[in-house]
Amino acid sequence: MEKVFYRSEEVADLLFISKQALFNQISKNKQGCGNYPLPPHIKIGARLLFPVEDFHNWLASQPRNK
Repeated sequence: MEKVFYRSEEVADLLFISKQALFNQISKNKQGCGNYPLPPHIKIGARLLFPVEDFHNWLASQPRNK
């Protein structure tokens, strides 16, 4: 069975940040205090889930320093 969602721990690992840093950035964006580029996610109960395909599309669309 193919994986449909990443958990927040997996996304944090893929982005080389801590899980807490990911949560902090999401929270700041939600409050309107931050302007962090974040991958698309959905919230089910207390759990954040990141659709795998959307995550990889988002990652590919991010600017790169050359």
